[in-house]
Amino acid sequence: MLSAGLMVVLALMASGCAPEEPAPEQEAEAVSSEAQAEPTQIPPAQLDRAREAATALGSELQAALLSALERDGPLGAVEVCALEAQEISRRHSNEEVVARRTSLLTRNPINNPDSFESERLQALEDAHARGDLPSEDVELRTENGERVLRYLRPIVMAEPCLACHGDPGQIDSSVLELIQTEYPEDRAVGYNAGDFRGAVSVRIRLGEAVER
Repeated sequence: MLSAGLMVVLALMASGCAPEEPAPEQEAEAVSSEAQAEPTQIPPAQLDRAREAATALGSELQAALLSALERDGPLGAVEVCALEAQEISRRHSNEEVVARRTSLLTRNPINNPDSFESERLQALEDAHARGDLPSEDVELRTENGERVLRYLRPIVMAEPCLACHGDPGQIDSSVLELIQTEYPEDRAVGYNAGDFRGAVSVRIRLGEAVER
């Protein structure tokens, strides 16, 4: 039986899904060059909110993907991503909170990181290489005149994930064909178990920044 942690990682194994237009609230927002981190202490209630959003997104994806894996194997998991995963992400986002998955090497371009996410994903990957990957990465920032809480929860590759993200020569031909059809720009292969994969990313709007 899979451990709870492995199940979450397995459920998030496809870091990109249906090649469709994202809902407005889910687009990777451009971060202004004037964006900067704030020294202010992270509001505990908002940090809890970010954690809850990341967990809720992961839990629903976990249920959908584990069901598909049990029923149809890796091919079913890819089909779930193509049909359901973006809608699941939308259900966990609104005008104030955006929850999604992202990676430096995405399968679906909808999940490409914004400039802040790219920077933090690289830092997390470097930390993983050093053996000190944190369980979360949190920063309070001002972006485009607005205070925002940025939260990332790292995803690490588990062995079952390699059925869709491992060596292309080892991926089942029917699965690889479906991936190439659904995601012609796919970059999310060639991983080994234990590699850094990406993160669940949550962005919470906290209101206009106070001028100092």
